[in-house]
Amino acid sequence: MLHRYFMVIGISLSHGQTKDEDCKPSYAGFVGSTDDTFRSWVSEVMVTEANDAVLPQITEKIKNLLHAYRASCGRFPELLIVYRDGVTRTQEGELNRNDLRCIREAFRQLNAQIELVFVVVNKMHRTRFFQKPTKNAMGAPVYSRDNIPPGLIVDDQIVDPYGDDFYLASHRGLLGTSRPIRYNILVNEDSKQTDADDVQGLTMALCYIYQRCTLGVSIPAPLYYANLAAARCAVLADSVIRHTAASNPGRGQGGARGGRGGGRGRGAPAAPVMADPVMRQAITQGIVQHPFLKENQRLSFI
Repeated sequence: MLHRYFMVIGISLSHGQTKDEDCKPSYAGFVGSTDDTFRSWVSEVMVTEANDAVLPQITEKIKNLLHAYRASCGRFPELLIVYRDGVTRTQEGELNRNDLRCIREAFRQLNAQIELVFVVVNKMHRTRFFQKPTKNAMGAPVYSRDNIPPGLIVDDQIVDPYGDDFYLASHRGLLGTSRPIRYNILVNEDSKQTDADDVQGLTMALCYIYQRCTLGVSIPAPLYYANLAAARCAVLADSVIRHTAASNPGRGQGGARGGRGGGRGRGAPAAPVMADPVMRQAITQGIVQHPFLKENQRLSFI
């Protein structure tokens, strides 16, 4: 796999910091590698519905990342590995009708022959692993107080017998019990050259290139970078929301309410409603026109 042109993309979600739940949007971050050294990354962001893990049309975002890879390497990748975060186990089936369809549509529009490996990353589970107890001189079990060692992979017995998932504890638990991350290889179009062991090894390696930490982290670095991009997008969007609400006090929930009855203070501007198309356009344009997202697209916060 390492002898081919391949690209890694991380997709993660972040939710806005606006206190008004009726207009609180969610933000998606897309981060893709531009070479085989994984030292250069590009980012894309988008605004989506509040607490909606299934993203809308992401074809343009994937195309932009692929264009950035071609600008750096001179060609499109032969293999694309996507790590998708922010979905529960029950929502994985919906990705077939949305994310995978949009990615394949991006391949078709670019007329690129790219094989896809799609991995769903799930942190929201209650599975824990412990070291096997030893026996003392009397034959009684002795339980260790240490966490499981980093690099532990479990891919049999407790995993889905009809799927292709595995648990990986790539980090060293410094406090409390280590929580392994569940990875589900939803699609593998390159199974002849890239098997489950290759995906596990790549996932483990990506957990050790996160530039903010000298140790291994719990999830691959592209997902951390995508989460940072989405979090910064949320900060920028919240400032646009406050500015737009101040300049358009008539739009937004409770715009006519003031004082004690509205619960926002006398004369305070109300937060805009995301269902309003004018507000949504203003928020989206305010994010896209920001210098961080307009000029370079390279991650400057890692």
